[in-house]
Amino acid sequence: MDFDDEGGQKDVSVLRDICNTMDIPFALERSQSGNGAHLWFFFKEQISAATVRKFGTLLLTQLIRLLSKAAKRSCSIHQP
Repeated sequence: MDFDDEGGQKDVSVLRDICNTMDIPFALERSQSGNGAHLWFFFKEQISAATVRKFGTLLLTQLIRLLSKAAKRSCSIHQP
């Protein structure tokens, strides 16, 4: 996973916590620019690209949920 946009460091930090909580091993690499990061996952067995995409989608969904909860707690404007 590639996190190079603004806020990427926070996203990586939260995703790292998610992986640690779920006992999902990963490798973290800082981007050449120094502003972003790459989160790598390695699998013991060969798996399909579709399965990898589902895995990534589940992790990113959890990330978005946690970030939106944090934003709602720190934001004074109620969002539906």
